[in-house]
Amino acid sequence: MSLTLKQQFVEAIKKSNNILIAFKDIKYGNGYPAGGDAIASALALQKIIIKNNKTADIASPNFSLPKNLAFLPSANKITNTITSSKEAIISVNIKNSGLKDLSYKIDGDNVNIFLNPKSGNINLKNIKINNGALRYDLIIVLDTPDIALLGDLYTNNKALFDAVPIINIDHQPQNDGFGEINLLDIKSSSISEIVWNVIENSKNIDEEIISCLLTGIICKTKNFRQANTGTKTLETVSKMIKLGAKRQEIVEMMYRTKAIETLKLWGRTLARLKQNEGIICSILTRGDFIHSGAEENVLPDVIHELISNSPANNTVVIIFEAIDGKIKALMYSENKNIKIESLGVDHFSGQLAHLNLPYKNLIEAEKGLLEEIKNSI
Repeated sequence: MSLTLKQQFVEAIKKSNNILIAFKDIKYGNGYPAGGDAIASALALQKIIIKNNKTADIASPNFSLPKNLAFLPSANKITNTITSSKEAIISVNIKNSGLKDLSYKIDGDNVNIFLNPKSGNINLKNIKINNGALRYDLIIVLDTPDIALLGDLYTNNKALFDAVPIINIDHQPQNDGFGEINLLDIKSSSISEIVWNVIENSKNIDEEIISCLLTGIICKTKNFRQANTGTKTLETVSKMIKLGAKRQEIVEMMYRTKAIETLKLWGRTLARLKQNEGIICSILTRGDFIHSGAEENVLPDVIHELISNSPANNTVVIIFEAIDGKIKALMYSENKNIKIESLGVDHFSGQLAHLNLPYKNLIEAEKGLLEEIKNSI
């Protein structure tokens, strides 16, 4: 009888010793904060793998940890690069000569290795150079529909990805099934929910692991406000809470603990807030960032607050003067009639569109972009 996907996952972990967990650039992630589901599920997997006496590293291209996920255990150890190349092993047969001592010296681009035999000479025929094993013997890829989205992690280590089995875990319908094992479930709310379904009966599961996975679900469903929060998800969350996951503490850390700089920028955003036909819009000058002490990377926090506190409005826009002097905007919309792609989109992070605007100043940009939005409907 063939193994189920869940059984294949468990067997792959058992057969491996050094595991890489990878996910795409969180800039392109869904949920709030973007990439939170991938980060939290990766940390949960890492912990349960380590509990099984294996090693596990986590990497994501261009990774920078969102401040409101810094409370997750070991999150600060996620890296944006990996070393996967094989070691060079120099083997020397010293049966007849013995070895008195060994040393090395770096000379420019060369490493000179000195072998001092106990007697006689070391014959060159007795020296061999071989490649050692790859650093990882299994790769788990999370929340990444196309392996090319791993960016430099993939392109700089293609030999590793070609040689090592891959477990592909995703809930996005566009995933192309690139793994040897593909745990794909488009009905799940999140990667964290899929991971939970795989490991929930493990004897090594603990409150820390469960709390990581609950954090991931909260991120991807925006605290259960998204349409992807179904009955099955709520039942899973109920189980997690019964087993010790602290939902209220997680929500407090993620959503209600904000730096004073973010609160100051939030105040400046509210001061210029305008509302019109389901659209709320505000502008921020470069001076607003300087005086508040906040950086552009907190703008998704501000957008999220506007969404949470203005449920009657389905479109939120913040137009701002970027650090490079260009006029840009962040836009969130649930209005399916708005053709966001026509508005100068640089990239998306979930439902959040990052726009590059052609206008010379904020006033022109506010007027022009709002007209473009209305004309696109």
